[in-house]
Parts: sequence; C-alpha cells; structure tokens
Amino acid sequence: MSHSALPPILLIDDDPLVLETLKDLCASMDCKRQVQHLDTRNAFEAAADPDIGLIICDYRFPYSSGVSFIEQVRQRGIETPVLFISGAPDSDAVLKAAVLPRTGFLSKPFTIQRFRDAIRSLLDPTE
Repeated sequence: MSHSALPPILLIDDDPLVLETLKDLCASMDCKRQVQHLDTRNAFEAAADPDIGLIICDYRFPYSSGVSFIEQVRQRGIETPVLFISGAPDSDAVLKAAVLPRTGFLSKPFTIQRFRDAIRSLLDPTE
C-alpha cells in the first residue's frame, strides 16, 4: 500500500475538539492542508473547491444531517469522496450513507488504523 501524501481535506464537525483531533490525524497522514467548518451551512463553497480531495463530515448536526449536506453537494455535481463520522449511528443512517457513491462510514470511537484504512480505501479503491 502506498503512503503518499493526502490531498487537501475538508473537515466538518460541530465539535471543535473533534475537528482538532481529525486535523491532527490527517496531518499525521501527511495532509498538508485541511479546511475546517463547524457547520454544513458555510461549507458549500469549500466543498466546491476542486483542490479538495476528501470530505470528512460528521453525520449528525444540531439542525441538519451530514447526509443531506452531501446529497446537496452531489446535486451540484461534486463527486469528492466522503467519510462520515458518527457517535450515534443508527441503521437508517448507515444505509443512507452506504448508497451514496464514493462514501465511507466510521462510527466513534474508532482507532487511528480504522480511520487511516477508511481514508485510503476511499482515495484509492483499487488497493
């Protein structure tokens, strides 16, 4: 498995501590640039950035869901791979996320290895 640098990543989570942890994890995988948002409402512009190679998005927000955000992103023709992270995944959530193309799902708590594997499989599905 190649361990090349990660492309720029868009991180969206309403918990600043989770964002900080995700940022550190991505940095440890040689990701030079992360764009952070605390909610999905302001993240559309960032998601449309053609340099972004991966979106890591919380599954549930106080006012909306990560899936509805990604559905809107997909409707705009943006096919960036997405990794959903959830502390309280329900089976509906996982099923909804699973049918979206180029989408992974990781439930909290997760190990660093599972996080890395999930990212690698999204970025290089042939591995």
